[in-house]
Amino acid sequence: MSNNYSIGHHVFIAGFSGFLGKALKTGFARNADKLYLQNRSGIFVEEKGAKTPRQISRDPYDQKNLQTALADSQTCLNAVGFPSGYGEISPEIVAKSLAGNLLHTDQLAQTAAETGVKMFISLSSMAVYYQFLSPQVRVANENSPLELPPQLLEMAEAGLARFRAHPSSSALTSGEDVFPQALLENIKNTRLAYSLGKYLAEASVRNWFPPQNSRLLRIANIYIAGDSGQRIIPSFIRKFAAGEDVVVHNLSRNFIYWADFENLLDRIISRTEPPAGPVNVYAPGCTVPLPDLARELGSYFPLSLSRIVLNENISEPDIDFTSRYPDLYAANFTSVTEGLKNVIPLQGEK
Repeated sequence: MSNNYSIGHHVFIAGFSGFLGKALKTGFARNADKLYLQNRSGIFVEEKGAKTPRQISRDPYDQKNLQTALADSQTCLNAVGFPSGYGEISPEIVAKSLAGNLLHTDQLAQTAAETGVKMFISLSSMAVYYQFLSPQVRVANENSPLELPPQLLEMAEAGLARFRAHPSSSALTSGEDVFPQALLENIKNTRLAYSLGKYLAEASVRNWFPPQNSRLLRIANIYIAGDSGQRIIPSFIRKFAAGEDVVVHNLSRNFIYWADFENLLDRIISRTEPPAGPVNVYAPGCTVPLPDLARELGSYFPLSLSRIVLNENISEPDIDFTSRYPDLYAANFTSVTEGLKNVIPLQGEK
């Protein structure tokens, strides 16, 4: 593929009703003539100037319509993912997480490759570092060694092989009868299930697409004005606005403002020499302890009755980030303090 790749006028976005998918849809709609869109409700098409997408299939895994949509798309963006978090875990939740984060990506990447998509962009997560980074590493780049439990890795790969041999819509939604029961019972937290699925999904994309035709993005915590989802910043804002206690894990996270993410995404896609593997997508100097973030957000709500309650039951390593592609980070990035000034007023409070 030639350098300075253009995203194209026809784009397929999987997971367009989620946080990232919605924001990407809004961004690409400005320049694309046609957007194909996939979510749990089916497959849609939105042509330039249309007010709403038109549904072309009620089944998101309808192979005939999926193939037709991808064959007409130059670029496919995979923003699908079963959410992470620190909630309750069960074998059923583990199976759904692996289905949403791994099986969906594998099936979409295979279909996209077979129908001639020129660029496949898959959104992974920095969570792989928090779960699998070697303990002695405190600043992670894309070459930092990750240590996955060999047994879990082997069982997950066996499940993926079984799915490739016998794909089904039920497997894509629930992971039913795909993964060994021993795997589902031995994953004890949702973060591990999420991270394992995301890590293996990266390898899956590499199986179907060469580096010049794919981009794998390990993304930090994106924040944007008007977000009402369950991510850290909007969740804290809602708690302060409602006067409720803000429970904060004693962890650090990197935060990247949406405008910086969009600019970085454009540079990654059009980079003259394609990245050889995953690319870290983060904001330099914006790794923040969550208690400090909560206190800064709390300062915008001086009349709030909220208390900041520290939860020290969850422990993960403090990690900062760098990249083996320094040319991508030559631009200035928005500090968390400046970014919050843009976000807070549009959340309804200042």
